Amino acid sequence: MTTAEVRVGVSFRLGLAASSFGVLAALLTPAQILLPLQAAELGGEPKAGTLALVSSFGGLAGIVAAPLVGMASDRTRSRYGRRRAWALAGAATGALGLAALAAATSVPALILAFGVLQVGIGGVIASSLALVSDQVPRGQRGEISAVFGVAGAVSPVFGAWVFSLLGGDVPGAYLVLGVLMLGGGLLLLVTVREPSSSSEAVRPWDWQEWLAGVRLSPRRDPDLGWMWLTRFLVFLGLALSLGFGLYWVQDVLGPGAGPAVVAEYIAVSTSVYSLMAVVSGVVAGIVSDRLMRRKAFVVGAGLVLSVCSVANLAWPTWTGVLVVAAVTGLAFGVYSTMDLAVAADVLPRAGERARHLGVLQSANTFPSLAGPALGAVMLSGAGFTGLYAAAALCMAGAAFTVTRITAIR
Repeated sequence: MTTAEVRVGVSFRLGLAASSFGVLAALLTPAQILLPLQAAELGGEPKAGTLALVSSFGGLAGIVAAPLVGMASDRTRSRYGRRRAWALAGAATGALGLAALAAATSVPALILAFGVLQVGIGGVIASSLALVSDQVPRGQRGEISAVFGVAGAVSPVFGAWVFSLLGGDVPGAYLVLGVLMLGGGLLLLVTVREPSSSSEAVRPWDWQEWLAGVRLSPRRDPDLGWMWLTRFLVFLGLALSLGFGLYWVQDVLGPGAGPAVVAEYIAVSTSVYSLMAVVSGVVAGIVSDRLMRRKAFVVGAGLVLSVCSVANLAWPTWTGVLVVAAVTGLAFGVYSTMDLAVAADVLPRAGERARHLGVLQSANTFPSLAGPALGAVMLSGAGFTGLYAAAALCMAGAAFTVTRITAIR
């Protein structure tokens, strides 16, 4: 019986949950709260342009690094396996980037520090997803994917409340996130077991493979191509809507709301969002495993996210923000759970799992490169109306592209 035919146990879930929680808190809290505030403080007006500059350079660093980590992970030969060490190295790199963000006093320093963080995040995610593909059988992937979904829902709540309880202290919040990310990587190392890779043949490095890691061939791997496009559209929509969400909340609350007040409101709305996402993510994971169907869940989630993207415009009040947050949480909880399950299902070649997951990871990082720049242009030209309309089109597009994947039902 191969490893991929044995159901994973509690220790695997615990390590994966801790690592996922740490890395997603380090990804989402800066993107949604800390970086927008730093961009406004260090860069002045237009604050959206400064945020776009920082986010774009950070996204570029992640795009370059993730396939390299995937290639190195695929080629690692050790009696202790090949994934966990790279996940820990990524966590340490990310923690270093978070410490540098805490100390940043200029826009160039902010760009460099955020780039280091993105490199670390890419390494952890690529290694963790490869662990799932290596060890989790197909019939359990929806359940295990729910770990990522729940972590993605709960971690920004933690980050928002930490920031609020610290009274709007940006550097302090970064340092807490760094400890959390490094601790998650260490727990993954201790609790997850891997089979030895020592006896496997060592593959030589091929830089053409790295180029393949930053570009994919839809003709060769059409399902991987459609999966990449689906993920790209969802995360581009999120980059446009959630990426500038703090500025939207500031507009709703009015000019008198300072960082500490905004942090408290963001913490409340994020809590509502996350509670709904946890419930829907766990239920979707279990139900999809029993039905062995994924497409309908992604299609439904994409369409609901599309509607939510423009709902704020129709209800620009604090009550509207909370209602939209709740429904968005329900939809994204379903999507985030299905995302990993679908990704694991469409990987074409077992010997290149980490590299292929690095390719798919670029669908997360490209939006962090293009989304802020596109959003800044839209905000300056068409305001929040154009911004949220574009986000809605992205989500609706993802609901269509997932139907083109043939490896899932």
